Amino acid sequence: MKIQQVLDALERFAPLPLQEGWDNAGLQIGLTEAEVSGVLLCLDVTEQIVDEAISRGCNLVVSHHPLLFHGLKRISGQDYVQRTVMKAIKHDIAVISMHTNLDSALGGVNFKIAERLGATPLPPGGETAGHGTPAAGAPPLPPGGETAGHGTPAAGATPLPPGGETAGHGTPAAGAPSVPSGFPAGAPSVPSGFPAGEMSVPSGFPAGKIPWVLAALPAPMEAGAFVALVKERFGVACAHCNALLRRPVSTVAICGGAADFVLDEAIAAGADAFITGEMHYHVFFGHEQQIQICVIGHYESEQFTAEVLRDIIRRDCPGVKTFIAETNTNPIVYC
Repeated sequence: MKIQQVLDALERFAPLPLQEGWDNAGLQIGLTEAEVSGVLLCLDVTEQIVDEAISRGCNLVVSHHPLLFHGLKRISGQDYVQRTVMKAIKHDIAVISMHTNLDSALGGVNFKIAERLGATPLPPGGETAGHGTPAAGAPPLPPGGETAGHGTPAAGATPLPPGGETAGHGTPAAGAPSVPSGFPAGAPSVPSGFPAGEMSVPSGFPAGKIPWVLAALPAPMEAGAFVALVKERFGVACAHCNALLRRPVSTVAICGGAADFVLDEAIAAGADAFITGEMHYHVFFGHEQQIQICVIGHYESEQFTAEVLRDIIRRDCPGVKTFIAETNTNPIVYC
């Protein structure tokens, strides 16, 4: 199978017109008529990623973040972008990036984040009963809708001990909300029914951009338990949050990466919580008891995007070998 066929499959799933005007998604480096020897999937393209592609026998790298955002006036090895381009060309490795077009695609980045939380994306249409809680029998609330009041836990919705093993850094810090009885020592206060497994994309979403997703948790949960769930599912030791909500969290607005622009829309839509990767300091002000903000890091919020790319290629390009990169490209170190 040729590289062009892989590119076509990716662009069918996340058409380039969905990308933002400043973005540079699509083919970055290479010739598309070459046969695919293997595909390395990653978040960022670096020299180390190209080295991993070489070691795995891959002649195609598919990333989320583009290597090339701007034109290069020279290629002389003066910075990591130039050196990465030189290495990729020298070893006949093509590079494709699916960035904001994948962010806004049905089943894309934000749907993957919802899947990791065990939350169900809500298609457009309908009203809500309470703050972010879908009314019985009513279609779910779309982004941009309105709600009134405050959601209450469903009858009998009680946090239950986790059934199985978890990984990551979900242990509440000192002073964090207490864990209900029945949970093992150090376990987050997370209700049952939050699998980190497969998610089927619901029907009912319109064609075009879906820049962020409103999703429903399986059951309402207190804010401290929600933050613990997010930390555990994304393997983060800490999250940037505003003051914990004093009402249950039922619906979550989700936008990976840097998403200051979504906060006001999420509030207008009645979301109880908002998950993203980055927010500016001053944007946190003024939303106490309005919405639970949970910022987990840009890399951390999008770390599972390679799974989306893998699943597209496996479905539409059978027989093509895919590898999720083992190289950690996060430039931020927590000390």
